[in-house]
Amino acid sequence: MFNYLICLFWGRQANRLQIGCGEQIEMQNTSEYRCAFCGELNTTFIDISAGLQQSYVEDCQICCRPNQLYIAIDDHTLEVDIVADYVE
Repeated sequence: MFNYLICLFWGRQANRLQIGCGEQIEMQNTSEYRCAFCGELNTTFIDISAGLQQSYVEDCQICCRPNQLYIAIDDHTLEVDIVADYVE
């Protein structure tokens, strides 16, 4: 088992995250996913303070059906990957 600590904290500039010793990178605050039902693109807000691995249900903005979103945020680049799945 590996234990590690990721030190992320907000810098003074809006929409920037400071990592470690002064390195700053631009953070996405929105990302897109395709609805698991109708296939249309949707935009969702990303809250990095909720963790680098997230999962929640969000309704499609087009067909209003619920999508289970699995969100992974890369701890180095802060790139966001979203997978949408059906909710039964």
